[in-house]
Amino acid sequence: MNAADIDPEWVKLRAEILRRDGHAFRPHAIRHAIEIKSLTTNQWCLLTLPSGLYDFATEIDRDQIYNSLRALQ
Repeated sequence: MNAADIDPEWVKLRAEILRRDGHAFRPHAIRHAIEIKSLTTNQWCLLTLPSGLYDFATEIDRDQIYNSLRALQ
């Protein structure tokens, strides 16, 4: 999925949830995905994108959304 295809309101809502619930998040080390740490299992899970997929088209797309989420923290 391309970063340009993601609605800014979706990013804003996800950032609000991450901040409110205290989830840690990070770019995946290998995939073009973002990971979120589960508060119940303490394991890292992939963030589901609006398309139902987990991976961005490129690392640049992933980093753009990741940086947007961080900026809204």
